[in-house]
Amino acid sequence: MLLLAASATASAAQVETRVMASRQDGPFRAELVASRSGTDASVFVRAYDRAGGDWRLLDSRRVARRGSFAWASVGRPGSVRKFTVDGDHRRIGFELLITPAVGWSQPYVYRVADGKLAGGLQLCGCAPG
Repeated sequence: MLLLAASATASAAQVETRVMASRQDGPFRAELVASRSGTDASVFVRAYDRAGGDWRLLDSRRVARRGSFAWASVGRPGSVRKFTVDGDHRRIGFELLITPAVGWSQPYVYRVADGKLAGGLQLCGCAPG
């Protein structure tokens, strides 16, 4: 049993994350975070509200199926473009580099409604989810 626990701990330790982009508009902030799993990566969008003097996470959502992106693409600078944050409408927009060969995703658009992220339009075949 100890061997299984050690193996699970070792694989959990191999997770690597990177903040791809972060922007604030008034009391609203958004981040894009890449999480590595081998050569693949998942990308998460996070929305924050300013509460008192601290940032409070409202919601976090994976923007596409697990493994839809290559770490070699999203794990490096220049993997995000057209990153916009609109604090008045609590909206986040961006495009991601899928791979250099495939190119850029269609625009993702998220908004915060009732404290949760909603949206995620992408038309490249990597269905939001």
